[in-house]
Amino acid sequence: MPRGRRKQNVLTLEEQLVTVNERIQEVESELKQLRSQRKEIQEKIEEQEKETLFRAVVASGRTVEDVLAILKAQDQKEEQ
Repeated sequence: MPRGRRKQNVLTLEEQLVTVNERIQEVESELKQLRSQRKEIQEKIEEQEKETLFRAVVASGRTVEDVLAILKAQDQKEEQ
């Protein structure tokens, strides 16, 4: 009973290079998208932190200027 030969997919070096270059482009594109997503998420986190801070200032009954003055005084005290 003769054995069937499987068709082998042998790529030339040039074809391998094209394939690798295409894959590199795909991965670079995905990396670009992921970096964009990361930036968006970081911006959302910063906005949440700002909102939390502002709500804490409002809840304290103090103005933003009062809180800034307190922080400045505290920084000067720590420097001494």
